[in-house]
Amino acid sequence: MSLKDALSEETCFTNIRAESQEEALHIIASKMYQKGIVTKDYEEHVIQREKEFPTGLPLNGYKVAIPHTDSRYVKKTRICVASLSEPIEFQVMGGSQEKTSVSVIMMMAIKEPHAQLETLQELIHLVQDDRMMEELVRAKDGKEIYHKIVSCMC
Repeated sequence: MSLKDALSEETCFTNIRAESQEEALHIIASKMYQKGIVTKDYEEHVIQREKEFPTGLPLNGYKVAIPHTDSRYVKKTRICVASLSEPIEFQVMGGSQEKTSVSVIMMMAIKEPHAQLETLQELIHLVQDDRMMEELVRAKDGKEIYHKIVSCMC
């Protein structure tokens, strides 16, 4: 499944207010659970996985985190894109103790385990576009985030 197919207006959000990484992950995972995308256990496992395998990306412009967990906690494939009202510290991907101030969270819920790497690669390609990231951070609502991402994939 392509990134374009995994995106949905209903899973794009702006100005998520959270005091911590765990609170932000809770808010986003809860929204995904309420929409029937993930199981009740998804939240617990995505938070635990983030502690063990951090996903913060210290890019040149706006910083991003791409949290996810095992496919057994996913009911249907979706990518949730959420801009934060204020940046939140995430540990940098790759095992160092370095932290980065994340402005956008792209939470992956991938049902097909074999598709996870391909989707992650597409997301990393997307977030390396500084102009796109600025547009996502400045978007007024989830519908705008969705349309910005989809329009750049044509």
